[in-house]
Amino acid sequence: MPEPAPEQAEIPIEPSETKKGAKGSFVFKPWHGIFFSIFVLLIVANTFIQEDRSYLKTVSNGVEQSILLINPRLEITAKQAIQHADEALLQQLGKPLPAEYKAYPTIYYSDRDQRHFVLKHNGYAAYTKLNDKYIYEDAWLVKYKRFEGSLQERTEEYHVMLDSAGKLLAINHILSEDAALPSLDEAAARAKALEWVLTNDAVILPKLKEISVVPNKLPNRTDWSFTWTDTSDYFSTADSPVNTGEARLKIVISGDQVGRVSRFVFIPEEAQRQIEHSTQLADPFLMTTVILMMIFIVGSVIFAVIMWSKGEFDWKVFLTIMIVMVILIVAEALLNWRSKVGEFSTAQPLANQRLGLIIGIVLKAVFLSAAVALINGWGIWWLKHRPASQNLMLSSKSKLMFYVFIFVSMVIKRFIGWEQSVLTLPSLEPALALCPGLTVWQQMLFNYFLFTGIILFVLYLLEKITQQGKKRLFIVPIVWLFTGLMISIIGQNLPYAEPAFIVGTLISGLFYGLAGWMIWLYQHLLSAKLWLWCSLIVLLIVPFSGMSANAFVNSILAYSLSYLGVLLIVFFMIIRLLRNPQH
Repeated sequence: MPEPAPEQAEIPIEPSETKKGAKGSFVFKPWHGIFFSIFVLLIVANTFIQEDRSYLKTVSNGVEQSILLINPRLEITAKQAIQHADEALLQQLGKPLPAEYKAYPTIYYSDRDQRHFVLKHNGYAAYTKLNDKYIYEDAWLVKYKRFEGSLQERTEEYHVMLDSAGKLLAINHILSEDAALPSLDEAAARAKALEWVLTNDAVILPKLKEISVVPNKLPNRTDWSFTWTDTSDYFSTADSPVNTGEARLKIVISGDQVGRVSRFVFIPEEAQRQIEHSTQLADPFLMTTVILMMIFIVGSVIFAVIMWSKGEFDWKVFLTIMIVMVILIVAEALLNWRSKVGEFSTAQPLANQRLGLIIGIVLKAVFLSAAVALINGWGIWWLKHRPASQNLMLSSKSKLMFYVFIFVSMVIKRFIGWEQSVLTLPSLEPALALCPGLTVWQQMLFNYFLFTGIILFVLYLLEKITQQGKKRLFIVPIVWLFTGLMISIIGQNLPYAEPAFIVGTLISGLFYGLAGWMIWLYQHLLSAKLWLWCSLIVLLIVPFSGMSANAFVNSILAYSLSYLGVLLIVFFMIIRLLRNPQH
């Protein structure tokens, strides 16, 4: 019998050194996530810290210090604005308005062209002098309307304008052209207008220079329109007529009473033509990007429906997001009902306008909720089932250059886009709702689901186009940079095709594009659960910008609670992903 072969000792297989610590390998560790979070927060802070904050100078131990004043831009609520407006009207009229009148608060902004003209030709110093006097960023306009009675009665309105703290700026009495009132001659009408100036802003009275008087003969009265230039030193620079603006006061005397009062910055004709030409050049770019974005969103929704028909869909995520979004949109509309009704025309039947508003709310709740729910229903399924793919890592030098580009674009945007940031006002609309926090939550949740869903869709498309990173890699940066440019144009609402605005938009687009490219490069390092966690870091931009802008009373609390609400929803999605042991 042949002798049995000697038994070979089992040789343990050592892990390959290239997998363990070879150059270019990478293991995602917790401190990487902390570093990435801090990095994103610094970017957010640098992007959204306001330039026009006021500072309080104090002296402590002989050393002058500057303390940042954190005050809401709108220092009173909508309810308080109505109370201030009621008191102002009662004082002027001597009696309360008839019960048919209802108060509808809204936010008042000065024309953007006026603000741009002052910033461009006279600088921020002049802008500060004119702000809250002839230029308004944060002001309340309470409209008193009635939807009952004859057409002439419904046409009569009272508009009370208040500053951000509730100080009365003007009361406008809107009358129909057929309203009958005693008529004044020019001298008496001028005396009536100057009496208003003496009562409300006597300081500027000696500095007013009359430039026009226009009579308006109506069927049952004569109106007079007086316009003055305030010769006070508001404009600190510029010698040519094109660079010199004028602060103007216009008062309309309707019959024998003050009808309308308006303050504004007059833009010379040549400068106005330049602004209009610049706006017309920018409009095609804005319109094109909006259309492309809508096509992309619709395409992603259609794709999600197709995936659902193939069974590649998480219907529980879809149902949860759909229900939550419908409830929030309807609740937000109900809480904001007063401001929506305030936009109605008193010349049209109230019932028809209400019906149109209700139909609009229903359509918005159903279609917007379904859109974001569909994209995320497919996206969560894809995260759970996507195959492992090759990690595409940058070399050390490439990574260094990558981060340098992001940092440089961030710094350039900080100093070049200052005028654009001043013209882009924070969202003040939640201040109109009875519960601003719910309005903020609805906006945040919709934006989160929309943009994270779109990012997942882009990642999926790029993965298919590049065949999991093996071919056609040049397409990736092109797609992300183009996407970043679209987001920049839409987000900043490219107002003027001028060098400062174009460069600012391009720099912002570069920043967003590089950030998206970085997400694509590092996506393979993240599990599905960790991807959702990192997507919340992106969401930090929304509440942080809202908190830093501090746009209305309790806005910081509203954004904080809204962020917690979004966390609860995302926590549910993480639970869904935890049920898959592969991710």
